[in-house]
Amino acid sequence: MTLRCQFNADGWLTGPIGISHHMTPNRYDSGFAARARGMVQHTEAGFEAGTFATFMDPDNQVSAFFSAGEDGTAHQYLPVGHGYAAWAEMAGNLSWYSCECEDKLNPGHPMTDVQVTTVAQIFSALAEHDGFPYAITDDPDNGHGLITHGDGGEAWGGHFDCPGDVRKAQRPELLARAGAIRDGLDIWIAQGAKSLSDLTAGSLGGQVHQVLQLTAEYSVGQLFAP
Repeated sequence: MTLRCQFNADGWLTGPIGISHHMTPNRYDSGFAARARGMVQHTEAGFEAGTFATFMDPDNQVSAFFSAGEDGTAHQYLPVGHGYAAWAEMAGNLSWYSCECEDKLNPGHPMTDVQVTTVAQIFSALAEHDGFPYAITDDPDNGHGLITHGDGGEAWGGHFDCPGDVRKAQRPELLARAGAIRDGLDIWIAQGAKSLSDLTAGSLGGQVHQVLQLTAEYSVGQLFAP
């Protein structure tokens, strides 16, 4: 089974992902672009439970389309494709999707492996839905693809350090996984506990050289392809 997800007719993400659906009261009911420019990477500066509570409280006047916990579970706060806009990055609200990522008050720590995969699943589904590229951009006005909150500058609320250099540097890996998900490939995280030989014998259903070939083809920037 692959990790590819899709949006149902009501705009909610479905598929092999641990996600719950909730309609945030903090939203515009119309005005979102027919085709988004891409997805904005945020960091929560906190915990997933607190982010959920904040987004569901109308007194807070803030939200996002998605949030992803360090354990790989996720929430969707608005349906896609029905004009709704989140209150996530001010001037970018009507043309960019947004995804908050739990950091447990440690944005200097990288996103966990399973969290990166979850965000990659979300990005891939959005890219296929709206047709934006699997690419990094730092241009909030003319770019398309995966951008950070900080790239929007003052117009996006002046959060220049969001999501921080460590998490910003994970964008190439996130996009590499998103591309693999798009192409129907499984993503396996061994966490250093298994050898490649063990993985191929017990889980991957292939020979070592085939796994190495796929690893090379999907390496960030095709670093190992030659």
